[in-house]
Amino acid sequence: MNNALFYSHDVPGPFFSGHITGQTGDRFHVSARDTTIRASRASGCLLFPAMGDRVLVFSEAQEHFILTVLSRNAHAGMENEVVFDGPTRIRANKGDLRLQSEREIHVAAKKRIHFASDEIRAHASKAHATIDQCSVFGRMLRVQVEVVKTAARVMDHLVKRWTLRADNSVRYIRKHEEVQAGSARHLTEKTLTMHAKNAVHTAEELVSINGGQINLS
Repeated sequence: MNNALFYSHDVPGPFFSGHITGQTGDRFHVSARDTTIRASRASGCLLFPAMGDRVLVFSEAQEHFILTVLSRNAHAGMENEVVFDGPTRIRANKGDLRLQSEREIHVAAKKRIHFASDEIRAHASKAHATIDQCSVFGRMLRVQVEVVKTAARVMDHLVKRWTLRADNSVRYIRKHEEVQAGSARHLTEKTLTMHAKNAVHTAEELVSINGGQINLS
């Protein structure tokens, strides 16, 4: 198809409809009656035209603009694509802004995704997250769940104070456990049982054992 056909002045009128038959760079080939022209997508045409779409064109001199997509040449799996050129902001001055889909919603960015709000809520039956590095800074964290399962290769906790309240607590250490503390105190209301194949108690100054009855075997 030659360039003379693309820039033909024999267009149906200042406003006419045609079908997308191709694309060269950022310009679309629009065929209407016996004429095919190259048209740019107008800034207000948010829906990105696709092959076979019927579009509304405005023509002035040698400039042609696609104003909107009138109907889609829809086929299975075809996506509707809304395209903006340059930085974009969507604002709702009054009322809520809602994104809703019957299937999935995907959010993707090459650099960062920012969320800013006085309150953020998430409701889901299941949640999965894969994060290489994660940092959380906050004043208070409150978690209420029925079951927590954690699997990690290395886990480090750095806290100023740690308090645990539980009805029952069980720990299984397969190899070695070590506790280093400035001082340690264990209070048990009923029975304290310690069992080991070998036990060593070493003190640099004093060892005290106080009890109503002491049995050493």
